Amino acid sequence: MAYNIQLSNGDSVVIPATTIDNDSFSIPLVGRNWSGYGDYIATAFLHVLENFSNNSEPGNPTPGQLWHDNSDDSLYVRDAANEVWLPLLMVIDGVLEICGDILPCVDLQYDIGSPSLRWNNVYGEYFHGTSQSAEYADLAERYEADKEYPAGTLVKIGGDKEVTATTTEADPDTFSVVSAAPGLMLNSKAGSTSTHPYVVLTGRVPVRVTGKVKKGQRLISSDTEGVAKGITNEDYKKNSERVIIGRSLEDKQDNDEGLVLAFVSALR
Repeated sequence: MAYNIQLSNGDSVVIPATTIDNDSFSIPLVGRNWSGYGDYIATAFLHVLENFSNNSEPGNPTPGQLWHDNSDDSLYVRDAANEVWLPLLMVIDGVLEICGDILPCVDLQYDIGSPSLRWNNVYGEYFHGTSQSAEYADLAERYEADKEYPAGTLVKIGGDKEVTATTTEADPDTFSVVSAAPGLMLNSKAGSTSTHPYVVLTGRVPVRVTGKVKKGQRLISSDTEGVAKGITNEDYKKNSERVIIGRSLEDKQDNDEGLVLAFVSALR
């Protein structure tokens, strides 16, 4: 009596008694009463477990079949419609790499990661989307500086490079502040933080401030290099808006230099 083997797609393969089929698939199909059938069946199961692990592709593949290529430690799936092996995964120096685009089955339904299980760094060339969020609170861009400056330093456009630290009080050429941790980083490939620090375009950041300041007080450059100071309402009326670098978001009670969280804008 023949075996009638049903495939998942509805097709069937008939194996006559006392015969073996080595031509239909990558594993032999053993007919009834074939001598030594145990070896063939055990070998077939082993091939399935190892995903046909070999340096060369298995013969007579079936749709959806997996093949592990030993030569480059990669995993392929059989695309029967186009009669090709599609690469799925590769392992290079212990790193799992995905070969190809990743598309969701349904539009706008699935997430990558979660609030409690997040990816660390994500690298790419372009982002296309509707909205995005950032943990940090400023928009900043890299500018070439004439030397390395700590976060919170006031800078102006000038010097031997693009920006340099302020050195005079109420300098109308004050541009902005060196960012500590930008929420959105522009011109990111221009250089390193030591040569091309991120300079705030707008947002809330720590600012180097000398002297006492009150929450809401406006900040201007002082005569200490790269350091701001508070300006009184009377002095504010006497000066141009151009000298104002931002406004303090907290009180500072001592006269020493320290970092003060402030809203800063270079667009003024």
